[in-house]
Amino acid sequence: MVYLEDRIKVVCTKLRLWFFHETWALPVDIFRILVGILCVFYYFFLFLEVRDFSSPDGLVSHEFYLEHFWWLNINLIQPGTPTIVFYVLIALAWIGSWAIITGYRTKLVAGILFLITVCIQRWNFAVMFVDDGIMHLALFWLVLLPVGKTLVLNELLKEGKGCLSKWVRIKVPGVAVSCLTFNICWAYLIAGLTKLTSPMWQEGVALYSILILPISRMPYFWQPEHLGILKVANYAAVITEIALPFLLLSPKGSLRKWLGLILQIPFHLGIILTLKIPFANFAFIASGVLFFREEIMEAIRKGFEGPKPELEPKVNKKAYIYSAIAIVFVTLVCLSTLRRIPPFKPIGLFATKVLWPVGISQDYRLFDWIDRTNYHMVQRAIFYPLGSTQPKEIKPTKIIPRSVRYALILARVYDVYWLLHIPPALKPQIEKETRRRIGKRACRVLGSSGRLILETTIHHITPDNVERKKRPRIDVMSFWCLNGKLVDNIP
Repeated sequence: MVYLEDRIKVVCTKLRLWFFHETWALPVDIFRILVGILCVFYYFFLFLEVRDFSSPDGLVSHEFYLEHFWWLNINLIQPGTPTIVFYVLIALAWIGSWAIITGYRTKLVAGILFLITVCIQRWNFAVMFVDDGIMHLALFWLVLLPVGKTLVLNELLKEGKGCLSKWVRIKVPGVAVSCLTFNICWAYLIAGLTKLTSPMWQEGVALYSILILPISRMPYFWQPEHLGILKVANYAAVITEIALPFLLLSPKGSLRKWLGLILQIPFHLGIILTLKIPFANFAFIASGVLFFREEIMEAIRKGFEGPKPELEPKVNKKAYIYSAIAIVFVTLVCLSTLRRIPPFKPIGLFATKVLWPVGISQDYRLFDWIDRTNYHMVQRAIFYPLGSTQPKEIKPTKIIPRSVRYALILARVYDVYWLLHIPPALKPQIEKETRRRIGKRACRVLGSSGRLILETTIHHITPDNVERKKRPRIDVMSFWCLNGKLVDNIP
C-alpha cells in the first residue's frame, strides 16, 4: 500500500512538472508566422472560388445539404446570405492573416479567422477537403499556443535589433506546444495504420490509383508501366507515416529525430508536387520548427549572450488555462478520429459531437477509401454553336477546372462520395441538381448560344484493372445554352 502511494506521488509530481514546463517562445512564433503566410494564400484562393462554391447560384446546392444534414445548420451563415458577404468575410480574413504574421493581437485575430473559416467551411461542407480541415485546426491551435511573445513587428520597429537579444531569452508555458506535436503525430499514426486495412495499399497499387485521380496534378502522365516504382513509393509512404511519430518525438539531437526530419520534408513535398493538396502539407512541414525547437534555439543562441531565460510573464494564470484547454482539446480530437473504428465508435462519436459545436471537424483516415471510391476520368467537350454546322471542341477544363473542389462536384454526378454519406434515396436528387448547376456554369463561361455535350469516360481501378482494360462507364451531359444562360431547349 505504501509502495502504491509512493508511486502515485511520483506520477503526480511528474505530471505537475510537465504541466508547468517551459519551452522557447521563438520557434512557436516562427510557426505562427508560417501559418499566417499559409493563410494569406489560402484566403486568396478561397476568394477566387466564391462565385462557384459559396454563392447561392454556384455549383453547391447548399439548401439540399442543410435540409438533410441538420448539423450543418450550426452555423452563423444561413440561406439568404448574399454573395457579397462571402467576399467581405474572406477579404477580412486575408487582412487578418497579415496581423498574425506581424504579431498584432494574434490570439484574438486567430480566433476571428477561425470563426470565419469554420462558417464558410460548413456552408461549403460538400466540397470541404483535407486542406480546409488542417487550416481551421491550425488557426484554433494559434488561439491555444503561447504566441505573440516574440517576432512582433511593432516591437521591432520601436526597439530595433535590440529586441532580438530579448526574444532569444524568452520562455513560455510548453503544454500547448506538446499537445500540438502530439496531435500531429497522432494524425500521422492514424493515417498510416488505417491504410493497412486497405487491400490496394497492401498490394501496392493504391498510390498509382491516387495519382490518376482528378485531384492529381498529372492524372494522364502515370501509366501502368510506372507501377514498379510506384509500388516502392506506395509501401514507403505507409512506413513513413507510421514511423514519423516515433522519430519526431525522439530525444533532442538524436539520429532518429534527424531521420524523422529527413523523411518528413520529402514526404510532404512529394505530395505537394503530385496532388493538389498544398496547404495541409505545407502546414505539416511548418510543424517541424516545433519538433526541433530545442535544436533551433541552440543554434540561434550561439550568437547571443545574456542572462538565463526566465518564464515570461512569471505568473500568467491565463496561459495555464489555455494549457488545460489544450489537453482536453487534443484528447477529444484524438478520440473523435477513432469514430470509424468499431470498438471505439461510441466514444469517438461522443468526442465528435462535443467538438462540432466548437467548430472542429477532423478525420485523419486519408486515402484508406481508395479501394471503393477511386476513379480515373477522360473528358471531351464539344460545342455546337447555334446556326452553325461546325462543332467546336472545347477544353473540358474550361467547363470544370481541375481542382479538388471541382473534382468533388463531379464526383457527385458519378456517384462517388468521399466525405458525406448520402442515403441512396437522395442520390438521384443531388445528381440531377448538380448536373443542372454544372450546366449553368458551362453556359455562363461559354457566353454564347448552342448545345454543349460533355462526355466522360470513367474507369474504376482495381488490382486486376490497373491497365484500365475493363469496360468503362460512359457519362454524357448535354446542355442547351442561350446567350450564356442554361435553357431547357432551343427550338
